[in-house]
Amino acid sequence: MKTSFSPRRMFAALISAHPSLTSPIERRKAELIAALSLGLSVISAFGGIGTALRTGFDIRAMVTLLMAAIALVSYGLSRSPRYTYGQILLIATLALSVFIVTPLSIYQSLVALLSVAITLLITNLLDLRQMAVFTAIILVGFIVLRPILLPGIAGQEAFLMQVGMVGIGIFLLFFAWHRQSLEQLRLNEILQAQNALEERNRALQIAQQELNKRFAEIQLAGEVGRAVSQVRALDELLKDAVERIRARFDLYYVQVYLVNPAQTHLVLEAGTGEVGTTLRARKHQLALNTGSINGRAAVEKKPVVIANTTQSAVFKPNPLLPKTRAEMAIPLIVAERVVGVLDMQSEQPGGLTEEMLPAFEALAGQLAVAIQNARLLTEAEQARAEVEAYARRLERTGWQEYLDSIHRPEQIGYLCEQDQILPLEAETALPQENTVMTPIQVGGEALGTLAVELQAEEQTPQARELVRAVARQVAEHLENLRLLEMAERYRQEAEQAARRLTLSGWQEYLRSRTDQPLGYFYDLTQVKPIEQVNTLTANSALTIPVQVRDETIGKLSVLDVDPNDQELYDLVHSVATRLSEHIETLRLLEETQRGQLELDRRARQLAAVSEITTISSRETDVNRMLEIVVHLTQRKFGLYHAHIFTYNPANRQLLIVSCGWKEGDEHEGTHGTTTIAIDQEQSLVARAARTRQPVLVNDVRSDPGWLPNPLLPETRAELAVPLLIGDEVLGVLDVQSERINAFSEEDVNIQVTLAAQVATALQNARNYERARRQAEREALLNAISQKIQSATSVEAVLQIAARELGHALRAPRAIAQLSLKDS
Repeated sequence: MKTSFSPRRMFAALISAHPSLTSPIERRKAELIAALSLGLSVISAFGGIGTALRTGFDIRAMVTLLMAAIALVSYGLSRSPRYTYGQILLIATLALSVFIVTPLSIYQSLVALLSVAITLLITNLLDLRQMAVFTAIILVGFIVLRPILLPGIAGQEAFLMQVGMVGIGIFLLFFAWHRQSLEQLRLNEILQAQNALEERNRALQIAQQELNKRFAEIQLAGEVGRAVSQVRALDELLKDAVERIRARFDLYYVQVYLVNPAQTHLVLEAGTGEVGTTLRARKHQLALNTGSINGRAAVEKKPVVIANTTQSAVFKPNPLLPKTRAEMAIPLIVAERVVGVLDMQSEQPGGLTEEMLPAFEALAGQLAVAIQNARLLTEAEQARAEVEAYARRLERTGWQEYLDSIHRPEQIGYLCEQDQILPLEAETALPQENTVMTPIQVGGEALGTLAVELQAEEQTPQARELVRAVARQVAEHLENLRLLEMAERYRQEAEQAARRLTLSGWQEYLRSRTDQPLGYFYDLTQVKPIEQVNTLTANSALTIPVQVRDETIGKLSVLDVDPNDQELYDLVHSVATRLSEHIETLRLLEETQRGQLELDRRARQLAAVSEITTISSRETDVNRMLEIVVHLTQRKFGLYHAHIFTYNPANRQLLIVSCGWKEGDEHEGTHGTTTIAIDQEQSLVARAARTRQPVLVNDVRSDPGWLPNPLLPETRAELAVPLLIGDEVLGVLDVQSERINAFSEEDVNIQVTLAAQVATALQNARNYERARRQAEREALLNAISQKIQSATSVEAVLQIAARELGHALRAPRAIAQLSLKDS
């Protein structure tokens, strides 16, 4: 592409420094000298030519052209590597021009002063020392040569001019010094900044090297972690892990401890080299506490690093590892649970440091997960083996039940010989020679054998595989047939059980309906109940059984009809079928409703037990507490009567202490004084106390062991429950009803629960009463002791003792005396 002309670009090319100058300052200085030299050369050349054309080629024209030539030489030098010669030559040219131009000018003083000032300004291109030398030379030279070269300037004018030049020189020198000082300060600052930057760069390089080292360690840790994280046997995994870690990180020794199931010790599971083998042979282990580096890491769940073992107070040397100089223990944690510790040791002090923790912690995390996975794999394999063994046991049990010698013989077999199928006798032995034998297996359990006689040359791999394939097909089909037959057998047993349940259910239902008619007879005018269906007679009758699940629960009879009438038979049979279905549904519905009512009643009874227990537990007076219990028991459970006997082991008597009468009974509020010996045979209460078991009689008049109470003539059912604390009998809770069969097993359980709570409350109340009496006795004894101790004479002591003891015991007389006479 064509470049457009640019004066600026052209000027920059004319003054550009030599390529060998690399310093920006030197290049800029060289370019400035080139620009001044070039400008001076051009101006001088034009001035000289102009002078020559105007006045002729005189001395002024010659001097001006000479200055142009010298400036041109200076320009050439400034474009070379020796640009400093150019600046010296430029200054010398300007200094020379002072003495050449001034005499030729009209205002010599002014021109001289300006020329010297410009020359001195140009000397700023030099350093301070060179500038001072040149300034001094120029000023001294001017002062010395002025009378000769400028005789027209004399007197005060010369003096003032020289003073001005010296002042300008001094000012320029001072200014140059100040500028150089500032530049030196800036240079120092730049150098300091450069040094700081270099220091920072060195620190960054060190940090980068450390980072690269850590990154390499993390890469190594990741590589080792990936290598050991393959799910496999735990022993193999740990052995491979410690060897890889030791080799990849150039360590002295590496070992892995695992926490034992009791969470009490760290057990060494793997270690490198002969030391690891020796320690494992010793079954080396550490207590799970802070007494060791590994124990501390496990207990505190954080790594322990000892960079220099020789300077550590907690390091405990191992005689088998004398070269250990640094050690690091990292806990192996899975789901906040420590499963073990990874321990690494180095021969070099500082070989294991805090900075290396990130890499090793990542490695420890991967190792912990690998250990957990290996354990889970082992557990899964064990579980699978157990399931398979259980399945085999189930399979064998199933076949043993199938071949139970009742439904099937214990051994079944068939022999095919000469195209004839013959039963295999139990004592027939299977041939061993020239025979291909394959077990018939179901679920891994061998149940039989398939054997085929073949000559040796006929026992090819194909023949053997065919026998195995047929054995597999036989096993599968036999298992399917067994399952079908067993399912049918179970179905029949279930149907029999259902029939038995139906029959027992109807028997129970009919027993509960003894007060209601069980049959009805229609005499063409009305339906009447009948006591017994069998008492009906007729000349001819059609009778169809009423069956539920093949169990006959009644019959439907039509009298005085032709029993051979098929149409009538079908009609009656259909009615009987529908009748059986409907009455079974009604029975089940009634039992369900009865069960719901029973559940509601049980819930109310349990709530009553809770209420009675809560109220009685607040009462500390024994008699009052028992009165509350029997009263609430009679009311809450709707009983005919309830009472409690307490047992006195000293005389082996049961004493009635509380009675709960029906509301409005004439005896309500009384408790009686009945006592019963625990050995008395005719007493349900005594029997319950002796046996420590509940005694239930739902029809007391039919039980010879029942003891009637003339105050309770309506009793028909009675339940006696012992009050027990451990094996100790505290008494008996006795409840009675005016209905036969009033109590069920559930009622017994409810009353046993209530009796246990009452026994606890009775024991607590008795303990409280004993504690209260003991406290009162201690208080009384303390009071008497204080009064006795306050006495100051023997007589006063005896008097206080007799008086206080008599008052405390409410005794009519009390004597306190001293006597030394023989009695």
